[in-house]
Amino acid sequence: MMKNRSIIFLLLLSFTLLPPAEASEWFPVPQFMSESEIAKVYQDAVRDQIIEQKGVRNSSGSSGLELNWLKQVAQSEREWQMNLQKLERGYRRALSEVILRQTEHQSRLVLVSQYDNRIATLEAEIRELEVRSRQVAGDRQRYEQGLDNLPLATVAVVKALYTEELAARLKESGYEDSIFRKAGEIALTVMLEAYSTQSEIPFRQGGTRVSFLYPENISRFDESANEYVYLFPIIEINPFSEQKWAQTDEMPGVTFQSFISLEQAQAYLQQEQVGDARLTEWIEAELSTLQANNEHVLQTINGALRHYSTFRESLASEIGLLQAQIGKLQVKRNELSGKEALSQSLAALEQIRQDYRRHYEQRVLLGYEEYTMEFDVMFSGSSPEPRPRKTRASGEDQGLMVRSQEVVNVPVSGRPLKDIYADMILSANGKASEPPLIPETWVIRVKAEDVASELLQGKLRWGIDREEFQLLQLSRRRIGSRTQYRIAVAKRMHLLSEENFPPSQAGVCEFTVFFQPGNLKLNKNARQVINENTECLLKYPKQLVELTGHTDGNGKIKKGDNYVKQGIVQATAVMDYLVSQGFDPDRIILASKGASMIPNGSETSDPNSLHRVEVISRPEI
Repeated sequence: MMKNRSIIFLLLLSFTLLPPAEASEWFPVPQFMSESEIAKVYQDAVRDQIIEQKGVRNSSGSSGLELNWLKQVAQSEREWQMNLQKLERGYRRALSEVILRQTEHQSRLVLVSQYDNRIATLEAEIRELEVRSRQVAGDRQRYEQGLDNLPLATVAVVKALYTEELAARLKESGYEDSIFRKAGEIALTVMLEAYSTQSEIPFRQGGTRVSFLYPENISRFDESANEYVYLFPIIEINPFSEQKWAQTDEMPGVTFQSFISLEQAQAYLQQEQVGDARLTEWIEAELSTLQANNEHVLQTINGALRHYSTFRESLASEIGLLQAQIGKLQVKRNELSGKEALSQSLAALEQIRQDYRRHYEQRVLLGYEEYTMEFDVMFSGSSPEPRPRKTRASGEDQGLMVRSQEVVNVPVSGRPLKDIYADMILSANGKASEPPLIPETWVIRVKAEDVASELLQGKLRWGIDREEFQLLQLSRRRIGSRTQYRIAVAKRMHLLSEENFPPSQAGVCEFTVFFQPGNLKLNKNARQVINENTECLLKYPKQLVELTGHTDGNGKIKKGDNYVKQGIVQATAVMDYLVSQGFDPDRIILASKGASMIPNGSETSDPNSLHRVEVISRPEI
């Protein structure tokens, strides 16, 4: 007679343990094998253990090897919990660091925004100053263009051999004669050399003209009785305009000179021994006036140009100061970014998340099992095969009963010893009624405001990857006239987990579809409202959908009609549309409250709020 009892100690392990000393190797728990293949695995394990132990121990209780294994199992659980606590502490520290960095980052963002606003203000000021600077440049350009016709003037002299042809030509062409054009070229060259260094803008090859010609005839005869005539014109030049000069022919016997100062004129008159007091006085007066006028014109121009330049320089200086301020503000703003510290803290948080996840993803479920079976010594080989039982024994190891490898095939009650032990494991594992103690779900949550901090959301489903067993000890002892056989087995169950977020099977969907007064059909807006909410209704396919129609009680009713019926018609219109979208009509319940007020029970002047269908889907309680 046999009794079946079982005590299974199963614990979770987060790391791989080495086999205990003096124990046999780990064998895979047979899966998806035939009965003969399964039996062979257990027979091989028993045979190896018997050979390793050099027999079968006589024992009255657990051996030191078993106790060490149990301690190892308990220690594994403690270490797993300690690692879990360490991970959770590390996670909370990392999470706190992220929250701190995010808070600092938000504060920095406020300051950065203030810096950005200030920088934008300064940039706007710079743009205004640049506009003003361009305006000043435009004003200067227009001013310079207005100088095209501004003349400078001087007194020149033309010495030519007097001929009737010259006299007739001058009488006919006057100031436009080529002789005066040539004098203008000479005067322009002299004026450019004399005054160009005093001007803020460069002189150009401008036009010239004779504005006055001394009216008296000034002439002189040389030793050969040749008569020379001297013409003293006042020539105006335009040094700020550009003009193409017509090529003038060489004029033999004609000389030209332009006077810049009175000394030059006096020296020339003395050299040529021409003129009288009237000519000298006229030249002195004209040169004095023209020289003063020329200097005044140039000073006025230079003053105006310096004004424009100074104005633009001051604007440029102000722009430079503003740009320097912007540069300093940008440096301070960039120092406030703090993105690197936040990125590092986020990376640390993600790393601890991954470590936490790995802590759960792969687990080893350790177990300890004892199998005992009693044989009546009077049983023969044809006796019914006894069935093993799982039990937990106590006591100390006894000495060896058999020390030979032959014990593997020693018949006990007509059966080899190895088969007895193999059948004990095979029968116990094949007929055990209790399910393995695998954690089906774990819910681990750590929350913090404004931070997606959940380590593992929802549920974890565990599955068995593989199982292994190890024979710690084979023993037997005599109990009266019976022999009790005992096996101590260590087990490892390797688990794999995957995150599983099962969809919620219940929820609430609620919305309202409005109708136009006097119209019992859905319009475009009503269909849009239904379309926007169908996803919620489809999310809970096992829930009923209640459609309740409402009207205002103010419209005219046809004979045989009533407000309740109108509400049903409106609800039916919504149902028909839902069915056209693929909804099961058996899910839908129609109702009508006839003439009713708006949901909050108050009066309203909007008739559209009274013509409505309330749609609600919720779980049954």
